Amino acid sequence: MAAAAGSRAGIRTFAEGVALVTGGASGIGADLGLELVFRGAVVVLADRDAGGSRAEAGRIAAAGGRAEGVTLDVRDASAVDALVTD
Repeated sequence: MAAAAGSRAGIRTFAEGVALVTGGASGIGADLGLELVFRGAVVVLADRDAGGSRAEAGRIAAAGGRAEGVTLDVRDASAVDALVTD
């Protein structure tokens, strides 16, 4: 059965999950982070733009979600590993 337009019924949730979103300071990454929060995830928005990722996390928190903005350059494999471990 299809969900009604504008409804989140029947959509996969991520309760108790943590989602790491790269490119989370703007655009698709920021939108994905917000959608994951709506679905119950705690979101870590990672981006080279530290101010942007923190600002987006602040907007999510202001909307009632749980998010953190962090600085990350995905070209640095050890930094990615450290963030995932954290």
